[in-house]
Amino acid sequence: KDEFNRAIKSVNSCDNEFFRSSFSDKSQLLIVLSSLKSATENNVPEVAELLSIYQKKTESLSKKLNQRIKKMIEEVSEMHCFDDGIATLTALDKYLTIGLQEHIQGKLTFDCKIQIKEWQEEKQEIDLKMVFGGNDERQVIKYW
Repeated sequence: KDEFNRAIKSVNSCDNEFFRSSFSDKSQLLIVLSSLKSATENNVPEVAELLSIYQKKTESLSKKLNQRIKKMIEEVSEMHCFDDGIATLTALDKYLTIGLQEHIQGKLTFDCKIQIKEWQEEKQEIDLKMVFGGNDERQVIKYW
């Protein structure tokens, strides 16, 4: 029973670390969720309780991701500081691509690739305006 309780704490700890670290590899959330899913598929009576834990964790994961990314999109849009947002979404997109997506119950309200592309374009536009002193960069280049 102690080992079971430690396993449950480990799931919560990985989840918290995943969000705290801006979707860093060191959280091992994907490994933990994959192991938990595998354990629930074996229909072993001793781990039947894990199915409920896995389902709750995967449902809460999509809700937390949607809330976190919505807030981040609002902050980046307001402050126009794209670098951290792009890095964070790139890390999340990597995780989703290598398997996290299959552990998410519910729909994500964002698309990492689309948002990253939009931010990169906005950042490039702002960077060009800064380089050219707010002048139309096409006109400046034309006269060079």
